[in-house]
Amino acid sequence: MQSSDINATPKNTIGRLAKDCYLAAACQHVGASAEVYEHLTIMKNFQEEHLPNDKIGLLYLKTYDKAAPQIVENINAHPSQSAIYAFIYQVIEQCVDAIRKGAFDAAHRVLVNMMHNIQLRYGVAENII
Repeated sequence: MQSSDINATPKNTIGRLAKDCYLAAACQHVGASAEVYEHLTIMKNFQEEHLPNDKIGLLYLKTYDKAAPQIVENINAHPSQSAIYAFIYQVIEQCVDAIRKGAFDAAHRVLVNMMHNIQLRYGVAENII
């Protein structure tokens, strides 16, 4: 999440990531404030540090880069786009709260469950885990 661009702001960083990442797209939807950017950074760090240690998490990471851009496109075209992104951001807030409390297993379960459901509903069939 670190950027070499000295002019990077939470808003333009989230905006750049939002086309390929539905977590970032949800953050963009709720408003790219410093707090929202911090939540996204915590989530990205958690994904990089904790998901590779679990078979399901690792499988998710392997499919995310391929599936996420299409999922963002599908959500953006959905008539309930705002509600979908609001739901995703609520999950982000739940995970961040758990991470801050050191409840990594709980954050992991909530995140992977949400990601699986998002892929089932808005993903492409061959990318579903």
